[in-house]
Amino acid sequence: MKLLGVIILLCTCLNVVAQTDPVKQNIIELRIELIAEQYEDADVDFTTLFDELSYYFDYPLNLNDATEDELKSLFLLTDKQVLELINYREKHKQILTVYELPHIYSFDKSTVDLILPFVDVKPSRDKEIVPLKDRFKYGRNQLFIRYQRILEEMEGYSDIDDSVLALNPNKRYLGSADRLYMRYRYQFRNNLSIGLTADKDAGEQFFAGHQKYGFDFYSAHLFAKDLGRVKRLAIGDYQIQYGQGLALWSGLAFGKSAIVRNMKRNGQGIRPYTSVDENLFMRGAAATLGFGKFEVTAFGSYKSIDGNLASVDTTDNLEEVNFTSFQQTGYHRTPGEIQDKDAIKELYSGTHIAYKTERANIGLSGVYTKFDRTLNKNTQIYNQFDFQGTQNTNISVDYNFFAGPFNFFGESAISEGGGMAHIAGFMSELDSRVRLLTIHRRYDRDYKGLLANGFGEGSNTSNEIGTVFGIEAKLHKYFDFTGYADFYRWNWLGYQRNGLGNGQDYIGQLNFKPNRKTSIYLRYKWETKPRNFDELETNVEAALNETKQQLRLHLDRRLGNIKLRSRFEWVVFDPNDDDENQHGFLIYQDVIWKARELGWRWLFMGA
Repeated sequence: MKLLGVIILLCTCLNVVAQTDPVKQNIIELRIELIAEQYEDADVDFTTLFDELSYYFDYPLNLNDATEDELKSLFLLTDKQVLELINYREKHKQILTVYELPHIYSFDKSTVDLILPFVDVKPSRDKEIVPLKDRFKYGRNQLFIRYQRILEEMEGYSDIDDSVLALNPNKRYLGSADRLYMRYRYQFRNNLSIGLTADKDAGEQFFAGHQKYGFDFYSAHLFAKDLGRVKRLAIGDYQIQYGQGLALWSGLAFGKSAIVRNMKRNGQGIRPYTSVDENLFMRGAAATLGFGKFEVTAFGSYKSIDGNLASVDTTDNLEEVNFTSFQQTGYHRTPGEIQDKDAIKELYSGTHIAYKTERANIGLSGVYTKFDRTLNKNTQIYNQFDFQGTQNTNISVDYNFFAGPFNFFGESAISEGGGMAHIAGFMSELDSRVRLLTIHRRYDRDYKGLLANGFGEGSNTSNEIGTVFGIEAKLHKYFDFTGYADFYRWNWLGYQRNGLGNGQDYIGQLNFKPNRKTSIYLRYKWETKPRNFDELETNVEAALNETKQQLRLHLDRRLGNIKLRSRFEWVVFDPNDDDENQHGFLIYQDVIWKARELGWRWLFMGA
């Protein structure tokens, strides 16, 4: 009966989902696909970006009034482009039409096409002060519900003998194979957001067993902007981002890709949390206060997170329960996974102080972390410098400023115990058709940043030294080239790497876009880095270079209501530096049909 009730609710809401503006959906999907295509090797949650673009599609940014933070929140402009747009409108008093945008030095046609659906040009006017009660009265409500089920039998539902199950209870999922997701959100412009998100993964119980309250995960937030001196206020679940991610960064962060401009971090400060990652967010309260050119942010977060528990004997012959690692999958399908749920209490508190001018800003961050249990890892040689214990402190200084055509940025941080992390870079636009980027990072092996998400090859913002060089160049009306070269090395051992070693990573991508309905790109990627290889004769693991090369041809073509997406990819892999290459290839074809009058979309995939 409970499942029947959910199905009835889904059917009730199908009409609401079906009436989603297909034009809006298509435009936003194109931007998301453009970014996701370049970051396909990364586990990136684009929920926040989708929400931002959806809002600005409905309420376009007035380029004569838009603030620096609002322009950056599009994720489609560089800092230099934002600065030049603001300088242009100040010089000419106001922008009269969107057709002026190509006259801004660093704006080309492709940039203008990217932002046009989300911006508008209207006469500049004083910032409207909307009473608080009206913000709660004249906003819009959204309800989104999704049901998903894999038709093939999942491993957790396969037949298993009772005696085997008694010995291995984690081989059977306790809940149904249904995946349920619900999100409600109330918004007034971008000044107020109130939301509730609920999620149940396949295999998790629903209104039964350990999930007596329905969904496995709930998230709620209240977020407000521009309340006088209070610039931003978050209560409930939120994200916070500052600097280049060395000390204080939660949420969306891009890594290496063919979109060179996004390798530089652009912190958005405090933001509402609307996604379903069950661990990597803040829960509590945060506020940013403005004092002229100074901004002061204070935040606190206290919540339960998943962890792998283990009992240890103390010197007093007492048993103490510690944890050996964080559990970040968010799955609670088996008795073992349920045991890990909410096993650890996590406390974060800190502040960020920033001084901002038109062409420069500098910030100071402090973060304190504490757990109610001790992290006691199964220490190996390679991870002996990782965080252990119950608490940690990070302090960092970040900067971002312009000098002529150059944009310099960076951050330096120190953690408890003295480990340090540094990142410094610059982006130059000497010509509107060419953009260059250089980023150098140096992360000590004993730097511990539990909220760190710095740019690099690894994911821990530690034990890495490297420099990346990137370029974006407009070669012709229809052709442009993007690419990077990254050279890095480690100053200690690593997982599956019994040695220090060096790595190299190259990408070159030629893009061809003759019109708005057709785009083609050819990409070549070459990467080499050391990895343990088991020498069968000596039974000793040695770190040898593994090399991978990829050649890809990708085509997108729109024919009315039909979109064709074709790809051919060839991979050459040398796992142990012996020139005995392994080869593989991929060919796939997607055919997507949209009935615009209904808002439905059908997808056929073949590979």
